[in-house]
Amino acid sequence: TFVIEEPSVRYQKRHRAEKPEAVVEALVRECAPVGGGPVLDCFAGSGTTGFVAKRLGIPAVLIEGDPAMCAVIAERLSEVRR
Repeated sequence: TFVIEEPSVRYQKRHRAEKPEAVVEALVRECAPVGGGPVLDCFAGSGTTGFVAKRLGIPAVLIEGDPAMCAVIAERLSEVRR
């Protein structure tokens, strides 16, 4: 068990359940498989998990059923700077 302490911040909401990148980064760092395995996000939404994982150099598998959100994910992933 671990606790993530992050201040509340306003951020660009692309999806109604979007999480702050700092919170997702803490989760990805803590939960990514040892040895470089991918993280899995079965409900990718706006792609924050994939965005953070790509920025950290960790592979990710994203699943999203809404074509509009898939377009948002593709755009976000193209903007990742490592």
